[in-house]
Amino acid sequence: MKIGEFDAGRFMLAPMARVTDAAFRLLCRESGAGFTVSEMVSASGIAQGNKRTLALMFRFERENPFSMQLYGNSPEKFAVAAAAIEKGGLAEIIDLNFGCPMKKVVGRGGGGSMMRDPAGQAAIVMAVKKACSLPVTAKIRSGIGGRVTATECALALQDAGCDAVAVHPRLVEQGYSGSADWSVIARVRENLSIPVIGNGDVRSASDAEAMIRTTGCDAVMIGRGARGNPGIFGELAEGTCGRGLPDSEIAGANRQGADETCTENLAETSAFISNLRAAGITVANGVTESIAAATAQKYAARMQYFYRYVDIFMSIPQAFRPGFNHFRAQAQRFTLGARCAAGLRKRLVFAKDMQSLMDIMAEIEDGN
Repeated sequence: MKIGEFDAGRFMLAPMARVTDAAFRLLCRESGAGFTVSEMVSASGIAQGNKRTLALMFRFERENPFSMQLYGNSPEKFAVAAAAIEKGGLAEIIDLNFGCPMKKVVGRGGGGSMMRDPAGQAAIVMAVKKACSLPVTAKIRSGIGGRVTATECALALQDAGCDAVAVHPRLVEQGYSGSADWSVIARVRENLSIPVIGNGDVRSASDAEAMIRTTGCDAVMIGRGARGNPGIFGELAEGTCGRGLPDSEIAGANRQGADETCTENLAETSAFISNLRAAGITVANGVTESIAAATAQKYAARMQYFYRYVDIFMSIPQAFRPGFNHFRAQAQRFTLGARCAAGLRKRLVFAKDMQSLMDIMAEIEDGN
């Protein structure tokens, strides 16, 4: 799937606050994700030069194409932020957050609150398109306040010049409860001519295949299914491409591109390649059938991904590197599914520094 001139692949990492830091994004790219998006960044924060906001904007050059996700409600501030992003070469694509369900974001008129205002969404798109030449995408929800407005909003976005729309088919007030209503994605797909990306309740290759088959979406965006589990992108490439999905030629091209990107990046760290092979992973193809076959092997692979995450995380310049509390939360996600690790996971909560945390992670690994 293309966004503007950029090949975004068929399977991409969703933006997630306090999850999709630069290290995790690059790890997912190495694992086969065709496209990644930043944590949501305040358009006002960029316009005001807020230090905390600017720290969220760090990216690796190998994250290409990379999308910066902005949130807020002021077309003028979005325009200032977009111009700064293009001028600084900080991203190849700009994504607009019109779906975040966090109360503090919605309460300030941003994120999911914008699902009440298709015209307001369109005004932001037009302001951004006027301020920069980068492709613009938007992420929306089913609607808000019990009213489904996804198709109405998506049409307004398309008319305003949006290059693609991602749909998470839950109402804003649902948060992440209940089940995603994929029929909402299908209706948006039926009514739009621009690419539509499906998102919500995809945790396996079979889920992704089902979403594409039932909704006709052009690509699948993985969020919670990828937390602590970047290997899902290798599984997606192996498990769905070439199995009769719509536009199988594009799917095959995505598989080849994912393999080439993964191989190129993994070659930078020979020790990591050795660890992957020891865990039963074929580097050229991402995650092998042996990983899917046994829980123990799956967890061994997760631990190798965690150690690779540590390597990348520590390579982030200190000024842009997230703090220890963030790192600890990421570490906990990599332990999900580990055998006999519940007590050790509780100890992670009280880890005070990097060394004590790594010692606990080693104990968890030894227990599996």
